[in-house]
Amino acid sequence: MKNFPGIRSTPLIYDGMGYLLNGLGKLYCFDLENGDFFWTKDLFEDYDGENITWGITENLLIDGEKLFCTPGGTEGNVIALNRISGDIIWESKGAGKASSYGSPLIIDHNDNRFLIVHTASSIISVNIENGELAWEHPIYNDGGSHANTSIFRNDSLFLLQGYRDTTVLLRVAQNGLSVEQIWETTLLDIGMGDGVLLGNNLFSGANRDGTLFSIDWKTGKENYSLENTSKGRMKGRTVITAEGLLYCFGFSGKFELLKPGETGFEIMGSFQVGDDDYNHWAHPVIKDGRLYIRHKNTLWVYQVGKE
Repeated sequence: MKNFPGIRSTPLIYDGMGYLLNGLGKLYCFDLENGDFFWTKDLFEDYDGENITWGITENLLIDGEKLFCTPGGTEGNVIALNRISGDIIWESKGAGKASSYGSPLIIDHNDNRFLIVHTASSIISVNIENGELAWEHPIYNDGGSHANTSIFRNDSLFLLQGYRDTTVLLRVAQNGLSVEQIWETTLLDIGMGDGVLLGNNLFSGANRDGTLFSIDWKTGKENYSLENTSKGRMKGRTVITAEGLLYCFGFSGKFELLKPGETGFEIMGSFQVGDDDYNHWAHPVIKDGRLYIRHKNTLWVYQVGKE
């Protein structure tokens, strides 16, 4: 891709096999031992998908023998492939909208299972077994960019839309075939930094000025907030959590460890990752007591758990 080199999504390792989707819609299943391909697919040529401005970025998702992805076509809008053979299991028309950078989510709801997918102008739910469209809910922004993964708890689904658009909490009907809005807020508009839910507190940020908010999950009201003091060009944050703490990676490279309390955040430490340019966008990962941060062609690793 000319705008940014390299792939956009995380390689998936599952049951001894590797899976990779690049920004040009090429899907590979490969042998972990020697790198040989078991099978390959082209989401645009094989399933009538079309590329989008910043390239395909969704992370692949596997459930049992099904591998899910979103070509974004009118016929093959969302597909399920056999993860071993690459054969098509089902092809869903969905709502016929282009893909939109986000990664899918599987929800279990009253003995039914659904795949939640963001597209350019709507979020859709499809039956995980056959691909039938359960419901569609409109979402908007000027560029059709919806890179955040939804959060689901009980019957409630949180949609973090981003880029100065209204963020909403939806209630999924008992049969899973419709949704209704519970609340909305304009406080949260992070474009690609996600959010985390701890107890009844939702933590996410604002793309416009980098403010980090604690929001009441049930009402959508603000509990408290923390301004971003970074001097960089972009002030948004990516937020992950471990052991009740928030690990926040600013788009300009400032990394902060925060402890959320009853009335505010306690800043437990901070440091700068590399320079303070604006493209610190890779989500950090915590695994086995280590924090991994990727920026450009570098990888930073920190000990965060007990030895």
